[in-house]
Amino acid sequence: MLAFDGISPFHLSVPSVVFGDVHQTPSPFDLHFCAIDGPVIRSTVGFTIQTSDDWQALEQADVIIIPSWPDHLPPAPTRLIQALQTAHLRKVTLMGLCLGAFVLAQAKLLDGREATTHWTAAQELSAQYPQVRVNASALYVDEGNIITSAGTAAAIDCCLHFVRKTLGAELTNLISRRLVMAPHRQGGQAQFIEAPIAARPRDQAFANLLDDMRKTLDHKHTVLTMAQRMNTTERSVSRLFSKQTGTSPAQWLLNERLNHAQRLLETTSCSMENIALAAGFASASAMRPHFRTRFGLSPTEWRKNFTY
Repeated sequence: MLAFDGISPFHLSVPSVVFGDVHQTPSPFDLHFCAIDGPVIRSTVGFTIQTSDDWQALEQADVIIIPSWPDHLPPAPTRLIQALQTAHLRKVTLMGLCLGAFVLAQAKLLDGREATTHWTAAQELSAQYPQVRVNASALYVDEGNIITSAGTAAAIDCCLHFVRKTLGAELTNLISRRLVMAPHRQGGQAQFIEAPIAARPRDQAFANLLDDMRKTLDHKHTVLTMAQRMNTTERSVSRLFSKQTGTSPAQWLLNERLNHAQRLLETTSCSMENIALAAGFASASAMRPHFRTRFGLSPTEWRKNFTY
């Protein structure tokens, strides 16, 4: 992992906590730090950080992470650009988290590829590097051995994705539980720009309704049954969903069913038909188009890619 003078402690700690500290479990990753500006660097909040590796670490790495880049987007040193280009030739995985995507773009490693960065800098990335297909809504973009992520917490999503991609769902789930976060968040960063994820509803009866439906996704749920459960009208239920979840009852239920199916695909060997029924779909064929629309893969492809 690269570090530089003026780095945010958070940006440096995200890959560290995922790859270097798996809590109570020996990490399968061997994490090293290479400081661009010398062995001792200053963080954005004032304290200094001592690194133990030099530029030779880049020549031996299987994965190189650029965890961020300064907000004023200075050009990367020529030596770093050359090191990244050389690493790319020997099939090293390169990860540009948040503004780190700008360094990969400067090295021309994103030309003709899809990439993302923090939503506040997406337009600038497009302007500076028109050869890059910028996806401003994605939490992260995996282009094989080049991966980019959006800002801040999306870097955690990206790092967890890499763990799942290389070592499977079991370790990913262990790490995410220790971090007290979902092992795989759906959607894109646009949802954080316009409509942040809602906290648990303050209306206790509505919160209980959602919890109960999550436990009984294989049952038939309609707006009418929801209204009967809450002893209110269907119109009131629809308003509650819109106000407190930002979506309709039908869409919320579909999202929950797809999330449940996703988890079952990753963690069980159940048949596709049984998974579909357990998640509340009429059949595997009924689930398949919704799954592909949501995740960009069929259920079979998801299981193949994200189980260990």
